[in-house]
Amino acid sequence: MPYRAEFKDGATSLPELPEIGRALQNEAISGGLPEHTHGRAFEFVVVTRGRLSWWVEQEVLDLSAGQLLCTKPDERHGAVGSALEPSEIIWVQVRLDRPGAFGLSDEDRRSLIAGLDDALRTAPALPIHAHHLNSIMDAYERGIARQAFVRAHAICFLEASLDALTRRETEAPDPRIAHAMRIMRADREGRLTLPAIADRVGLSESWLHVLFQRSTGLSPAAWLRETRMDEAKALLQRTNRTITQIAHDLGFSSSQYFASAFRKRTGHAPNAYRRSIRSGVGGIPEKETN
Repeated sequence: MPYRAEFKDGATSLPELPEIGRALQNEAISGGLPEHTHGRAFEFVVVTRGRLSWWVEQEVLDLSAGQLLCTKPDERHGAVGSALEPSEIIWVQVRLDRPGAFGLSDEDRRSLIAGLDDALRTAPALPIHAHHLNSIMDAYERGIARQAFVRAHAICFLEASLDALTRRETEAPDPRIAHAMRIMRADREGRLTLPAIADRVGLSESWLHVLFQRSTGLSPAAWLRETRMDEAKALLQRTNRTITQIAHDLGFSSSQYFASAFRKRTGHAPNAYRRSIRSGVGGIPEKETN
């Protein structure tokens, strides 16, 4: 079931933690995340399910389950076309400009700010990231959130986030899964069955599922759907190919089926997405023809 819970505007009882929340939505929501900033706060978002197309300043980001995003103070950001896609996320805003924030010494606080200012915008999230934020949320929802408890989990989260966002190297995927991905991308007409793909990469069908889930957080079929949508977004953004041509390029049976799948996944029609990306951060029209 969809849900949304958040604590803000003083409900956290900590001025250095102005907001924390989590949400699950099963359908795209038009207008769910328009352009905004968070003043002097850093915001961290952990994606635990689904994918999101967001932008920060002039950069468009395709976020997937298992990723961590950090936006910095006063940075403009929002969802592409303001539409929130099906996903599950947990987020927190923190202010480190205040002396004594989270009980840190001024030296440690300034060091943390400097590290985050120089950090990557996204990184792979570890289970520990969601653990600390969920622990804080659980305590607030149960009415047992002591300041010392919240601060301890917040500091651990910030340290883990800084560590993740300052790593410049990522682990290479399993070569058999990378091979399977190449085969699936090339099979535009969808002629190959999963057992056939598993056989070609030297795995059983069940073990292919396990390794795919471990590497991507998705089943092979779900990964392929998401990959096709990512490719569609790139073609809409970077080329002038028509919707019919893009649908054909990606192996969809018709432009109507492609447009329907794209709208269901992103919350807006392909042409509207293209206009929004190319105009920066404009809103999505309510009606669109293909």
